[in-house]
Amino acid sequence: MNIKVLESIQLHSSTVLSNDDYSVLALLYQPLVTADAFSLYITMYSLLNKEKLEFEGQVKNVLNIVNLTLKEFELAKDKLEAIGLLNTFYNDELGLLLELVQPLSANEFIMDGSLGVYLFTEIGEEEFKRLTKQFKVSSLSKRKYENVTKNFSDVFKSHVSNVDFNGDYRNKKSALLKFESDFNFDLFASGLSKNFFDKSMLTDKLKDTLIKLAFTYGLDETDMQDAYIRSLNSGGRLDYRVFPKETRKQYQYKTGMESPKLDIQMQKVNGNGLLNHLRSITPNELLQELSGMPAAPSELAVVYKLITVNNLSPEMVNLLIYYVLKVNNGKMPNYSYFSKVANEWGRNGLNNLEKAYEYVKGSNGRPKSKKKTDTWVDEYRKARREKEKKDYDEAVDNLNEKDYDEIRKKFFDL
Repeated sequence: MNIKVLESIQLHSSTVLSNDDYSVLALLYQPLVTADAFSLYITMYSLLNKEKLEFEGQVKNVLNIVNLTLKEFELAKDKLEAIGLLNTFYNDELGLLLELVQPLSANEFIMDGSLGVYLFTEIGEEEFKRLTKQFKVSSLSKRKYENVTKNFSDVFKSHVSNVDFNGDYRNKKSALLKFESDFNFDLFASGLSKNFFDKSMLTDKLKDTLIKLAFTYGLDETDMQDAYIRSLNSGGRLDYRVFPKETRKQYQYKTGMESPKLDIQMQKVNGNGLLNHLRSITPNELLQELSGMPAAPSELAVVYKLITVNNLSPEMVNLLIYYVLKVNNGKMPNYSYFSKVANEWGRNGLNNLEKAYEYVKGSNGRPKSKKKTDTWVDEYRKARREKEKKDYDEAVDNLNEKDYDEIRKKFFDL
């Protein structure tokens, strides 16, 4: 799915946000999804018609308000989907349909086997205690009182009538996390004594909890068996409040680490998906994407030379970077290495992204050795290129920060 700026977009929700929801979003969800995703979620909710809870427009309408690029919008959207706050549907003709989901309550979030743990790890113990304290309620003792609350049937009398209750009504849909998991429930069950467990106890709630905790802590079926046994109460039933704590203890014992950390994984693309990705970003963005940090000036200088000296388009530079780093296990070689590969592509007539991609799939992007003996003409040309390269390298090495700013502006921030 390639979202376009002029794409049609529909927003929908089945319920409105309460003041508590806004507090939970700002204080509990935002540290995990970051400010861009939080801002996007609140903005989309604000765009909804107050009566129908719907909005129709174009993607650019949303981008203009939240001041995000299309790439930033997609990343923020992905985070909201992953954490359960957004469901996305797509149709080639109709465009995007985004369903906004109400957040969990503070208690559901904090006691969740995954979200509460990730928040604790992200912001630290002191800040976690300070934030969660705002959502605590005082415990009112009722021991000296008798419960005299009336039941429904004590007050109302029923009269049967023919009423059609079919239709969709406003309803809270909790923002539940979704996981792709290969957790083997049969293996988990087979390792437990029949005194503690039988397959009838493997409910949807337990399955969901097992998947969530196993993913969060990176534990296998045997590890979860141990945590499960330690979480049984005196009656032999699973205590769902204790289970996350025992799973965390199992993680600490196995890894020696305090808590797992939540990281955003880069989407793996190949084939046409990869080519579209390489067309949609700048070399600077690709270098940052591959390394997780801003591109170094020396890396920008390599890209600058590939564009100006080797006359490669930005998308061809992207493919070159992608495969050269793949061949070199993520290490960034010098310009000479890139230039050799680029020259080989030129000799083989690889003048567009599709041809170059098909070629490197077979050769892994490595420059092939030249077998024929150079003629005196080749030697002359080679010597001349080396001199030009030396002069150019000296010029690039003398670039100051202002020059680099001009390079970034011209080639990487279009």
